[in-house]
Amino acid sequence: INDKPLSQVSSIKFLGLHLDECLTWKVHCEHIMSKLNSSYYLIINIRSVLDRKQLIMLYYAYVESYLRYGLPFWGACTLSKGIFIKQKKILRCIAGVSLRQSCKDLFKKYNILPLPCLYILELALFIFCNKDGFALNRDLHNFDTRHGGDFCVPYTRGLTAYNSPGTLGIRIFNVLPVELKSCHTLVNFKRQ
Repeated sequence: INDKPLSQVSSIKFLGLHLDECLTWKVHCEHIMSKLNSSYYLIINIRSVLDRKQLIMLYYAYVESYLRYGLPFWGACTLSKGIFIKQKKILRCIAGVSLRQSCKDLFKKYNILPLPCLYILELALFIFCNKDGFALNRDLHNFDTRHGGDFCVPYTRGLTAYNSPGTLGIRIFNVLPVELKSCHTLVNFKRQ
């Protein structure tokens, strides 16, 4: 640019997301794991002083905030499984149970969404907030069909495009109950 050579880097931080040259999200997931390890250490050291309600508030501030940021973009990568395992480890630490106990009941008890559920929620919220930018099936033809009110799923050839927030989000949004799809405000949509 302006007769100056650009240096090539393997990764760069852009709006809080660590992008690598192959868009594998490896660098970003490693960064999240580092943050979650710090949060885990904090919770271990402070859990004897705080009660469960305060620990849950700490969880939302120091764990879920990192998990939710940019989740529609990196949530489909394979490295997110390790992040989910770390989330469960932190939840077990908050609950004060053994590392081998199942977390299914703990997620319900403390009203915390597991990472895969957070990913689905974020994709559904993405589509709800941007639904004016997507075409409905009834807009493509003049026939009255059962799925005319659903969004048109774009044709994709590769796995990367298939797992993109727009395509996967539309697939998820289309299978939601009609009551959810017909919500008029974001607050009602989140609540339901």
